[in-house]
Amino acid sequence: MSLIRRTVARALPAPALSVAVHRDLYMPAQLRRDHRPIALVFGNCQAEALRRVLVTHPGFAERYQLLRIPAVHEISAKELELIEARLPEVEVFIAQNVKPGYRGMALGTTELAQKLPSTARTLGYPVAYFEGPFPFHVYVNREGTAINASAPITEYHDLRHLYAASKGWNATTTLRKLDELVLDPDWVRSNAERSLGELAKRESELTARLTPIIAEHPTTSFRTLNHPVNGLVTQVARQLLTQLGYADADRVLDSRQFYLDHTSAPLEPQIVRALGGEPDADTRGEWITPEGTFSRSDVVTAHLAFYADEPGLVEIGVRKHAERLRVLESMWR
Repeated sequence: MSLIRRTVARALPAPALSVAVHRDLYMPAQLRRDHRPIALVFGNCQAEALRRVLVTHPGFAERYQLLRIPAVHEISAKELELIEARLPEVEVFIAQNVKPGYRGMALGTTELAQKLPSTARTLGYPVAYFEGPFPFHVYVNREGTAINASAPITEYHDLRHLYAASKGWNATTTLRKLDELVLDPDWVRSNAERSLGELAKRESELTARLTPIIAEHPTTSFRTLNHPVNGLVTQVARQLLTQLGYADADRVLDSRQFYLDHTSAPLEPQIVRALGGEPDADTRGEWITPEGTFSRSDVVTAHLAFYADEPGLVEIGVRKHAERLRVLESMWR
């Protein structure tokens, strides 16, 4: 298998989820012309990327209508009703594991699967999430909620910025300290192995497996913690199609169009080297986002300003990620 490339380009905003985007879901039955059985891909933002790869397989696309639906975290009560109305037409249900009662609705994978025809095939694929190249990027939830409080520009929080905020450092001091930080390569590798091990457990009973591919390409398989590159999504599609009996599963296309390209985190040379890779010549540390390209200084300044207005969030983040922050503190000394 060829190396999975991590090409970074200026991203464009993701299309708005609307009736126009999901017209197949909203179209009244009497106006539909496509009466093929449905193959439904269900899950987070990765589901649409996978659907768009699967539709490039000639045989699969000819046999099934690949119904487009919103990501699970964006499905409204009305859209859930529309999806449930189409479930009797589903012959292939390809799903990530979503817990029952997610967001207070019957959006769980098992809840939807119970409404499928008895003849429907159900295949599972994992939530692609890997901390290896991004060991300091984390989620921080507001007190008493399961919703991430998005950091400005990046969405993801950075433990180094949280630590700086907890110490009262300004942007100038933080940037200087970041330049001085020498990472322990053994810790970087250990953290990557832990994250990969957790993914291996989650995918152990699923149809598709990602860990062997990520282990081979630990620094080039993801754009952010949970945004895999095209090559990884394509490998998932091939595994699923093989399980469905398609001997020519490799006919799916690893498109030049980036599926999960709206945010790309910079790859840092110390981390890339620790994981066995060779850093790119471009080490400016820029974030690529729907709003544009932002320097490390831009991100640090925005995060510290955000934390100055949200001291409670800093306390939550420091408490939640205390173990990794202790490791970070030891490396900073």
